[in-house]
Amino acid sequence: ADLRAVQRDQPNSIALQRDLARAYLQNDDSTLAEETLRTAVQSSPNSVDLRLDLAQLLMQTGQSGQALTLLEKLAGEQPANLPVLEALFGAQIARKDLVAARRTAGLVQSAKPELPTGNYLSGVAELADGKADAARAAFERAVALAPAAVDPVTALVRLDLTQQHPDQAIARLD
Repeated sequence: ADLRAVQRDQPNSIALQRDLARAYLQNDDSTLAEETLRTAVQSSPNSVDLRLDLAQLLMQTGQSGQALTLLEKLAGEQPANLPVLEALFGAQIARKDLVAARRTAGLVQSAKPELPTGNYLSGVAELADGKADAARAAFERAVALAPAAVDPVTALVRLDLTQQHPDQAIARLD
């Protein structure tokens, strides 16, 4: 049986809808993938995963405005959901809305202060705004919370290298 036949038998299966959309994407058919995800979201409007998948697809296909609207609504409904906030932040950074991205990084810090994610995202926003010193401070706060967190350590190493401090970069990696 193929996925479409199973879909007719189980039209409300979230897992099946997500798999079918992925199959369309692998077949380079983003239009059918989007249609499948939109139909799935209509059938299961409370599924965070489906809405995140749709937002990601919209970003990939250059429909960042629609993705941002969807993510903002989702973040309003799920204000402490880390994957939702991270996706919203990514969309804001992609659209170069640094004020909104900083606000979202702050929401992450408030929602999950024990995690390095909020500080890391704050550093990304500062770096995107050309504020290397503020970015470094945010990345260092993230590393202080989780010394083994890959993203903030990597960001610091890249910043060290960009600012011509290879000795610091090497020291971070030891």
